[in-house]
Amino acid sequence: MSMTENPRNSVPFPLLSREGLEKLCREQQLTDAKIAELFGVTANEVYARRKQMNLLDGQMSSEEYAQAVRIGEQVKHLPFEAVQKVQEIVEQHLTPRM
Repeated sequence: MSMTENPRNSVPFPLLSREGLEKLCREQQLTDAKIAELFGVTANEVYARRKQMNLLDGQMSSEEYAQAVRIGEQVKHLPFEAVQKVQEIVEQHLTPRM
């Protein structure tokens, strides 16, 4: 039986594992609203849980964030010419803000 068939009988939403929520979001491509309906919670609760579990699209994991912080600290000690090159790379990857 898949998790979407009868999730209320399998596990309550507060006890749903990261892997279980990830499966619903990514593999089964369910929206927050659909997951909320299945578990009897609000879509806001589902969104908050995905945010807490680093399951939002584009959200860095804690390991990725720690690596970014380490690199940022290393950049502080580079010569200015190297910092300018890093800045060029960063600007290439920033999304335009409107």
